[in-house]
Amino acid sequence: MKQRGLGRGLSALIPERKLSDLSDEEQVRPTFWAETSLIARNKNQPREDFSSAKMDGLISSVKKNGLIQPILVRRTDRGYELICGERRLRAAKAIGLKKVPVIIKDASDAESLGLAVIENVQREDLNPVERARAYKKLIDEFDLSQEDLAETLGKDRSSVANTLRLLKLPSSIQGYILENKITMGHAMALLSLATPALQIDACKKIINQHLSVREIEISVREQSPAKTKKKIIRRPPEIVGMEEDLQRALATQVKIKTGRKKGKIEIEYYSAEDLNRIVGILTLREPK
Repeated sequence: MKQRGLGRGLSALIPERKLSDLSDEEQVRPTFWAETSLIARNKNQPREDFSSAKMDGLISSVKKNGLIQPILVRRTDRGYELICGERRLRAAKAIGLKKVPVIIKDASDAESLGLAVIENVQREDLNPVERARAYKKLIDEFDLSQEDLAETLGKDRSSVANTLRLLKLPSSIQGYILENKITMGHAMALLSLATPALQIDACKKIINQHLSVREIEISVREQSPAKTKKKIIRRPPEIVGMEEDLQRALATQVKIKTGRKKGKIEIEYYSAEDLNRIVGILTLREPK
């Protein structure tokens, strides 16, 4: 069931200090040692791939220096459930540690989800598709707008929107991104193609021919559906400029479509709250 009511308060879930500095008043109990066999994996973990090279480095560090930073858990009927620190827990198990330092937080399902996702989203090495799926999970579970999510994570709204667009790509292409066979730049270029079939063909071309982002951008511009190849319509620069002005003013995607005598403006929104925000800007009223 969707968790509601957190809204902008979701940022309160993010510890502003080291986990070891959190006090009892913040519902965190002192650090103690828990058996690794009693700590279950967090089902909301957004990271799908754990780099072998980076894990090897962490395992070596833990083997040499021990587990310096505690992991964050919550109590369950069978022991504990991990909230944050899966890489550290994996490293501890890999070298055979039977116990690890933990901090127990009395977290609800919603809080556990928020902390797990946000911890990973804020990691710079999170894969773009993993990041997009984490964004969507936060939006869906907490009924957030893209603007709220961007503010909570300290990111530009356009960055959040572009990342979420990756989920529109076919699953096979998302898989190539997860495998680091194509980059975020490649993926954004593929989104310009009209159909999934064209996107998949172009993606295979990137991989087989080792195309750079610039090269695929040029290739994509040269492609268009068969019906439109006969006539290339060049848009007036003043229309393009107006479109960009509207996008900046409304902080969302805007398309101006012109005809001989009339045209239309298409404005994208991503939730009821986002729609209300845009209407507020257009009508010069305070959003409800």
